[in-house]
Amino acid sequence: MSTYPLPSKSTGPRITPATAKALVGFCWGALLGVWLLERQVSEAFWLGTLFAYAPQVVWLVPVALAVVAAFLARDRVAAGMAVILAILAVIFLLGFNLATPTPSRGGQRLTVVTWNVDNQFKRADEFRAQVDRLGAGVVLLQEAYDRQWRRTFSDWQGVPWHEGWIFTRGKIVSSGSIVMGDGWRPGCWARLRLGSREISILSVHVTSVVTSHMSTVVHQRQIDSCVDWASRQTGPYIVAGDFNTPANSQSWTPLRAIAQDSFATRGLGFGYTFSSILPLWRIDYVWASHDFGVLRCGTFGGRLSDHRGVWAEMEALP
Repeated sequence: MSTYPLPSKSTGPRITPATAKALVGFCWGALLGVWLLERQVSEAFWLGTLFAYAPQVVWLVPVALAVVAAFLARDRVAAGMAVILAILAVIFLLGFNLATPTPSRGGQRLTVVTWNVDNQFKRADEFRAQVDRLGAGVVLLQEAYDRQWRRTFSDWQGVPWHEGWIFTRGKIVSSGSIVMGDGWRPGCWARLRLGSREISILSVHVTSVVTSHMSTVVHQRQIDSCVDWASRQTGPYIVAGDFNTPANSQSWTPLRAIAQDSFATRGLGFGYTFSSILPLWRIDYVWASHDFGVLRCGTFGGRLSDHRGVWAEMEALP
């Protein structure tokens, strides 16, 4: 009776250390290239726009491949480089923010809420309950077309605009609108008296560059309109709303020069606001002039709308 030798079991790694190091190195180079393209080119070139507006979570795929390869190769150097790559990708590509709340300096406090409510007026009372729990003094609603919103905030002063409202517990001194770039969606502003201070508020809904009728040039003009309005204000101001613009976009450059992104200043985590079911983008913002000290900022809202709302607690500096 003839016998045949059994195949020997392999005891070596499935991936060689050299292969793992090469894959990790490639991922480092690729993600560094994406990071530079998003921040140095961005909307100036279609590929930069694509990378900047894509869900940043996709960049975890090459990171995961690098980590798995290093683990299978049992190579400590490759594993260490893969772990460092994962940490940097989460912070610099996915936008994980490490800011923490700051103590008050005794100034007059104000909580501002901005929320694209997707015109879910049948659930307006639930929206109001969320706002009340946050202790908001100013609420900016986008896509709030139905007059039910006026009834829901009947005990507040309100200013309607093209597609939403500005509501406040304070007193509205004056209000108006501004042309936003192409003029399709105007912005709404109001000057409010809260306690002993007057502040200016601008609520906007910037159109997205990913829709067929938009261009990066028009999109930039709309954000520039916000900057132009802000630069003409005397005293504290806030610009907030649905900007349809990710945090790594270079469109923010002129606004960053004169105001502070509340979440980047005092938020913790990713701060993603769209969509509410599977948040992958941070596109809703509260920008505040440097007359304010931002104390805390976060998101809220669950599944009441297709967007999560953004709240920011701040205080007027002396």
